[in-house]
Amino acid sequence: MEQQDRIMDGDLQTLGLQSILKMLALSGKTGTLFVHSGPETLSISLRKGQIVALREEGVPQPDLLVMLCLVNKLDPQRAQMVREHAGGNTQVALAMLVERNWMSAAEMQRRLEFAVTQSISHALRWVNGRFAFHRQLVPMENRMQALDIDSTLLEALRQADEWEEMGETHLTRTTVARWLPEIHNDVRSLGLGQEFIEALCLSNGEIPLQAMALVLMTPEARVARIMTRLLELRLIEIVDTALENEVQQDLSNLIIKCQTTLTRKQQSSNPAQHLLGLITVLSDCINGLLAHHSRYAKSLRGRGQIPYPDVVRYLERRFSSQFQLLAQQYPILETIEF
Repeated sequence: MEQQDRIMDGDLQTLGLQSILKMLALSGKTGTLFVHSGPETLSISLRKGQIVALREEGVPQPDLLVMLCLVNKLDPQRAQMVREHAGGNTQVALAMLVERNWMSAAEMQRRLEFAVTQSISHALRWVNGRFAFHRQLVPMENRMQALDIDSTLLEALRQADEWEEMGETHLTRTTVARWLPEIHNDVRSLGLGQEFIEALCLSNGEIPLQAMALVLMTPEARVARIMTRLLELRLIEIVDTALENEVQQDLSNLIIKCQTTLTRKQQSSNPAQHLLGLITVLSDCINGLLAHHSRYAKSLRGRGQIPYPDVVRYLERRFSSQFQLLAQQYPILETIEF
């Protein structure tokens, strides 16, 4: 944006988003409002004081087509067809669904309105950040009818208030849930409502609470209450993404280490040394997996690190007879430490 196109800017602590939008609506402004807070940026396009488009940056954008499939509102084959042509653009995807009569125009408008309201509701809670309004409209894909700012703000504030009414909760809009694999009963026998069933279908370990709310067109606080109930029923668990990444990285490191050792050992042309190298790699891999399990197994998590002597004693009791038998059959094993 050119400096001369900027009409006003400032700090969110001085002038909040609600006041900024009301002021722009009253003066019937046309242009683009940029709101920044941390890594997140909200771009709102206005025409004559009404919202005509909105774009979020700095946060992962959910795949609406995948989520519609999970709640049985769209066939996977149709979703793939739309995805190939939409190129990841949600508004284009929705427009294609309407063109093929797979979604009504009214539902598309409701979904676009909800997405705008949800984004503004989140941004209303930003305390630190800056804003700037430019008279130039930023090109954005726009399939939505213009929204009245007062009505949109009213609904956004209501959704923000619902979060406040939740009080202290460990759930946030980025919380990800996963259906517990131990559940085998028909969940319909639990007497759950449609919202609960759909939230359960979306609990695939990848979709955050904010995205669930988007596809269900249900306020985030309401989805948080649904997830709380599903947690109480032990139908879902909260995914610790940091821990999951750590687990994956630990396994990757072990694989790389064993592959490197295997490559080095394969260079020997002596069959006996080659076998010895394979045994070394195998034992390193097994020991690495045992160490990994002792750190990350769900049943052991939170109980502290298993003392190494306890691990050794257990392995000796469990496998000593097998090791002795193998050592008798294959003398080369005497050179290996397990």
